[in-house]
Amino acid sequence: MLNRTTALDAWVERERPHDRTYRAVAEVVFQVGRVPWAWPSTPQTFAMGQPTEIREIAVEGTAVVITYESAHATGIVDLLLMAGR
Repeated sequence: MLNRTTALDAWVERERPHDRTYRAVAEVVFQVGRVPWAWPSTPQTFAMGQPTEIREIAVEGTAVVITYESAHATGIVDLLLMAGR
């Protein structure tokens, strides 16, 4: 479940992405909000037994990488950073 999405808003304001890129990113953000641990996202922290985990996912067909934090117990997702690779 998506909680904090200010990184998405900041990315849109900073990068002014093409509509196609924005739609691709928005779809990945939606999927991350539903299933934050799913492939092709990769863990960036070793969080075994920890309450949260930092994960990263590259948006296919774009130069955008999304970094987010996922709370294991609640499934709450906070977007941390949206950047180009």
